[in-house]
Amino acid sequence: MMRMQTPSGDRYHAREGEGSVTAKAGTHGLSNLRVKIIGYVFIVVGLFGSAMLIPSLGVDVRRASTGSMAVALLFEAASWCAVPLFAWLNVEAVRHTSHIGRYVLRLLALAVICEVPYDLSTSGSVVDVRSQNPVWALCISTIVLWICRRYAGRRDAASWIVRTAVVLAAGLDMYLFHIYVRQTLFQGGVLLLGFALIFYALGAHENTMMLAGVAWGMSGLLPPSIGMVVLHYRNGTLGYPRDRRHRWITWCFYALYPGVLLIFALARLAM
Repeated sequence: MMRMQTPSGDRYHAREGEGSVTAKAGTHGLSNLRVKIIGYVFIVVGLFGSAMLIPSLGVDVRRASTGSMAVALLFEAASWCAVPLFAWLNVEAVRHTSHIGRYVLRLLALAVICEVPYDLSTSGSVVDVRSQNPVWALCISTIVLWICRRYAGRRDAASWIVRTAVVLAAGLDMYLFHIYVRQTLFQGGVLLLGFALIFYALGAHENTMMLAGVAWGMSGLLPPSIGMVVLHYRNGTLGYPRDRRHRWITWCFYALYPGVLLIFALARLAM
């Protein structure tokens, strides 16, 4: 058995030959760290558009001219590319962590912390019920995957009913509570949940997983499929030493998203 760490920093035991979303390990390609950095770059570009460029243009997607709408969607689309990247990292954490409860609590705390900065940066309002920050989607998908993992290997009708009900309830929550809905067009929460389920169910079948992910990404107006192309070049490594001395890297990423949101929120308020 090998003792390793997840993208969230949690330790896990992996048996040789065990099925995993990380189907190809090696030194070439993108480590988890690089995948996460690329995901944050997409997010920053998207926030630049929603927090600074779009307000300066006075863009309302429903009323804007064709040119203004194109500019708005172009910047928004950059952040949509990050959805499959973070869905995959989330699945990796759920699959391998031995402390799922702690992981859920961290995501829950992060979602609460991010909500006001997210609303300020994306809408200019302290409270905006039209869209909730995407960390809520990660939290919900973690719970769904945890339940699916609890029933893994069971083929009886009751287990299938439970799993189906949980997935449908989670998707309905994403839709009704407007989790990561952008420009009234992009259902980011629903898409992230779908990516997570694809990665979890098809992790041992790389080609099938990638094709299914690209097809699912097409329902998100194409950009998530671009994120799938990036994900194809992952190499299955963490990207930094697996020891306690480097746990600070994990905590930096937890702090990075609310920090970036706060910077763009303050920039928008200053405009």
